[in-house]
Amino acid sequence: RNTDWIIGAVVFTGVETKISLNNKQSKFKRSNVDMIVDQVLYFIFGVQQILCIFGIISHLLWLNNNAEHQWYQYIDSNGDTQSNFGELAALNYFTFLVLMDLFVPISLYVSMEMVKFSQAALITFDGDMVEKVPRELEEGKFDKIHAQARTSNLNEELGQVSFIFSDKTGTLTENKMDF
Repeated sequence: RNTDWIIGAVVFTGVETKISLNNKQSKFKRSNVDMIVDQVLYFIFGVQQILCIFGIISHLLWLNNNAEHQWYQYIDSNGDTQSNFGELAALNYFTFLVLMDLFVPISLYVSMEMVKFSQAALITFDGDMVEKVPRELEEGKFDKIHAQARTSNLNEELGQVSFIFSDKTGTLTENKMDF
């Protein structure tokens, strides 16, 4: 305030500073069940594509062998019979795709999300899932901290805990191992 000018040096700027290096996008957490369902869904899509291609090839073979006997089904707007059977068979890809769209279990995803949301609500409103924390200033009185399900994506991971790590000094766990 009371100076006319100042000489300064700027140190630790740019992309290699601690703030810039720690400023990363957080990884989206997905449960094991979601990843397994996605892999099965990719497999279903693959099988569906294989069956559609098989349908195209079968339809092309059928057209080459039987279209002459059923000429009335393949007439142009000019009144001529169509001979571009490859194009007709390729256009039937979309017909086969619509016919086989029942392979994709869309209702499975809706049901899974409804169950996850319901589980998160049950966890949040469960009166038995409470931790009693003693008040600092008032002895003998406790505050109740209820469980909060902040995300419904990881509910099914709760039952899959395999290992519990603890340190010897108890600084991380406050020497409490209450289950």
